Amino acid sequence: MKTVTESDVERFERQIKRGLRGGVKKGLTTAPHGNAKSRPSGKVGLGPISEPSKKASAALKATGLPTKKSGLGPVSNEVESASRASVKDLVIECVGGDDGLIYYLFTAKGEELVLPATDVVGPQQKVFAELTKIRIVASARKDRDEIKAKIEAAKSGTSTVATIPGYERATRPRYFVYGDGHVILGERLLRIHPRTSGNQTFERAGSLEAYETGVAPVLRNQAIPLTVFFFGLSQVIKPFAQAAGINAENMMMDLVGKSTNYKTALTSTVAGSIWGKPDRVGGYSHRWNMSAQKIEEFFKDHNNHLLILDEATLADKDPKKRGDVILNVVHRLSSGESRARTGEAVTGHSLTMLSNSNEPMRTILAAGEDVIEALEVRLISFKLPTRETGFFDSVPEEFSSIGAAMNQIFATTQTNHGLLARKLILEVLGYVRRDHDGLVEVIKTAFDKFMRAAGQSEADMATLPYRRVQSFALAYATAVVAFKTKTLHKKHWGRVKRTLLRAWNEHANAQKTDGDPRFNDYMTDPSHVFADARGSGKPEISDKAFKKIDGIVFTGKDNKPCLAVPVHAMAKLKYSAAKLKQLKKDEILRAGGNLQSKLRLRRVGNDEKRDVFYVFRLTAVSSRTPFKE
Repeated sequence: MKTVTESDVERFERQIKRGLRGGVKKGLTTAPHGNAKSRPSGKVGLGPISEPSKKASAALKATGLPTKKSGLGPVSNEVESASRASVKDLVIECVGGDDGLIYYLFTAKGEELVLPATDVVGPQQKVFAELTKIRIVASARKDRDEIKAKIEAAKSGTSTVATIPGYERATRPRYFVYGDGHVILGERLLRIHPRTSGNQTFERAGSLEAYETGVAPVLRNQAIPLTVFFFGLSQVIKPFAQAAGINAENMMMDLVGKSTNYKTALTSTVAGSIWGKPDRVGGYSHRWNMSAQKIEEFFKDHNNHLLILDEATLADKDPKKRGDVILNVVHRLSSGESRARTGEAVTGHSLTMLSNSNEPMRTILAAGEDVIEALEVRLISFKLPTRETGFFDSVPEEFSSIGAAMNQIFATTQTNHGLLARKLILEVLGYVRRDHDGLVEVIKTAFDKFMRAAGQSEADMATLPYRRVQSFALAYATAVVAFKTKTLHKKHWGRVKRTLLRAWNEHANAQKTDGDPRFNDYMTDPSHVFADARGSGKPEISDKAFKKIDGIVFTGKDNKPCLAVPVHAMAKLKYSAAKLKQLKKDEILRAGGNLQSKLRLRRVGNDEKRDVFYVFRLTAVSSRTPFKE
């Protein structure tokens, strides 16, 4: 008989000390599934019961997840009868929601249905229809009358309805509703009924120990991969970072580069396996090709979680519409609020987001200067480095190649996934119960330590670098909390702070991309060559040399810098006709009817040559632009 007054964390620790089979390797304790499709809910805190069949029990054992005998949940082998429930089995309670509203809890033979009071009070045809989800069919008049009488006589219960995924809406949350509808409890005696529907993409399997020992050697001391990993986990501590006074915004990281460089593997597989099933199709991550309504559903389902969108070029076939879709998603993400709808309250969302694309987001967006600048605050792009190892600094130790290392990632995450986030959430909830202020202080100390190492202080708070580097500091604080709670083991991960700092300094520091963000990647590419015509005289460039020039920088009549890209180099800029037309509309592209301009920007001997260019207005020219000597 378990002690019912202890918390999940205490019970977890007690079982580990006793050396029970499974331990932290076998999954986490959860509360009963509380949506309309929930399974029979056994003892409180042990999670849903398995489907009533021997086949289901065999499948459960094959996953390596704990059974009831292990004492660790989430699934019990005991089942209720599969027969249809009758109205006499129905118990109705009136309970409060975490949103301050009233709900009715319908229970029959261990299955639960939660409906808002607005759906119950008044015409009750909808109630009768919804009750079929828990196998109650009220076709007879007497059955309907009996249900109505039970609704009128419903007494107030002590349990709570959770209306959104994520942490309890409180300064010191006591539970977390996972995206699949399970509840992770920090206090044992709580009874929580989530209104979140189940989702297989949040599934879990295998062993946390096997997961860590398989993934860590590949990511250890690798700047971009390690940053993606801990950024993907950072949402777990974000509410407590905000409690520490840290402006932890909804941020997005993007991996940019050609195919076959493990962009999807690092986002969808590595980061996705933290939270659920890593497969790109039917797994935790989603595709960019979606409707505006669908992204709202993603924001809701992934509240307090990580959201991964794969292949930004799939957002729409039309380049203009594609830019509009991406711009909407990024700004909806950063605003933290759902789209307003008639008759519905505006709800908030807090999440982090990962994406990947073949070209930088700023080049996909057909947007004006102010929009691009706003994007730079919220989006950090890791452009594929020009090295054989791609996004990796080097071939990971003990592996013969990047491919061999990634094969270990694929093999590990296929059978071990969806455990890390759950375990860290459980430990954080236990920390909150024991010492909330202590947890906040640990996060604040780690965050400040990283910011100092990055050369940022509170005096820089209003600057672009300060806002961007916070995502790296939060990723480091997440690692510190994971190590302190022994969710992960520091010895496996190398020099985390130094590695994340290298990712910031070498790949994301806005001070190093000091040019116009719309053209910075193009103008700082070391393989390109530019001519500087901002002086009093035009540069000497022969016809042969001009064919190798990727652009000429000159000063316009308004004394602002401009970039003139020759027609022969426009393919490298990768701007579609639709994008060019939008840039012209935004007065960024200086052009006539055919979008081109004829200018005399060079000379050959004493003759000034007239060439055809696409001319763009710039806000700044990077000091790293490779000008021709």
